[in-house]
Formats: sequence, C-alpha cells, structure tokens
Amino acid sequence: MAEVHDLSYGFVPVRRTAEGLEFLVVRNRRNRHYFFPKGHKKKYEGSVDAAVREMWEESGCVPVAVWSAGSWTSHVDAATVVYREQYLYTRRDGRVTDKTCIYYLAQVELRGDIQDKGEISEIRWLPVTEASADVFTFETKRTDFLSLVLPCLRAAALV
Repeated sequence: MAEVHDLSYGFVPVRRTAEGLEFLVVRNRRNRHYFFPKGHKKKYEGSVDAAVREMWEESGCVPVAVWSAGSWTSHVDAATVVYREQYLYTRRDGRVTDKTCIYYLAQVELRGDIQDKGEISEIRWLPVTEASADVFTFETKRTDFLSLVLPCLRAAALV
C-alpha cells in the first residue's frame, strides 16, 4: 500500500495550426520525461485554477477556451475532466507514492516563456496522431494517450 497520496491538476493544451491540431508536452529537467503541464493545488485555489497556473508556469501558455461537456467554451471554470491518470512510484527516500493526475483540455495561446525553468527544460508541440505517443517514456502513458487522450482530442477537433 502506498505511504503517500499525491494529487495534481493539469491541462492537455492544444492549438489549431494550418497543418491541423497540435498538442503540447513539457519536458522535466531532472528525469527528461515528457508530460502534460500539471502540478499541485495551493490552499486558496480550485482545481481548474491550479491547472491554469501550472500550465502558465510550465509552458507560458494560457487557455482561450476549455472543453466542457462536449463543446468549447471561453468560461475556463467550466472545464470538465477529460483524462485521469493514476500510478505508483517510489520516491528517492524510498516511500511509495500513489499519484493521481486530473487533466482538462484547453485551446491555448503561447504568451510567454517557461516560468519554472528549474523544473521544465522545454516545451514541444506535436501533431494529434498515433505516432506522437512515442514522445512518452512509459508504456502506460503511451497507452493512455492512444486510448483516452487521442480520441478526446479528435472529438474536440471536430466541434
């Protein structure tokens, strides 16, 4: 059984380009893995507010529309969960952590640089295709992308 429970909130950021829909991942400076921007909620924040702040800090992106119950809206607080990730990992001190990440979907604009350069080394835009799953190091993350995230991205692109 896990000794620690950890909950993070984030966004799967997307943008439309002339070539089609793209999604953004950030790269962790320490372990060099790619993931969607996410982080912990501060005491005064709601979960969507935390996801917005973390996305800004880790990518320089801000939401211009969020996915809410099957359509896009400019009301950021109406974002609905599109993906929930859960896994166990062992911390450097040996404690086992039960990690849950809750993700929303947002159309974003890049309005700045990475704010948290101590944690994030780069951002990367990828096309919404099966081949883009290869950016993820862990098989479970690739599988989740292909079975959960990619169908959501494709459905959102059609609306």
